[in-house]
Amino acid sequence: MKLDRIDIKILYELQKNGRITNVELAELVSLSPSPCLMRVKKLQAEGYIVRYSAQIDIAKLGRTLTVFTEVTLKNIVRSTSRVSLPPSIRLTRPSNAIAFPPVTTTS
Repeated sequence: MKLDRIDIKILYELQKNGRITNVELAELVSLSPSPCLMRVKKLQAEGYIVRYSAQIDIAKLGRTLTVFTEVTLKNIVRSTSRVSLPPSIRLTRPSNAIAFPPVTTTS
């Protein structure tokens, strides 16, 4: 699918406001509602629009805490099976994270 200027304008407007109504979007891109909706559905079907999301104001949630932790496992037995984590646990490293060397203590 080759995008024309109207498709690009639709994508631009949806990036600004993913909750815009089809009627409002159609008006912004100078189309009637029906052809506008058909274009949006085609953009979704072709994979140009992957999902809609909400931007959260973290400050409104109150105090936040960022925790950096390291886990060291001893006596690891390697196996061919993979470990499955529950969906509530996501192991990610922020792009701005700094890797620190492990801290060792002597007793």
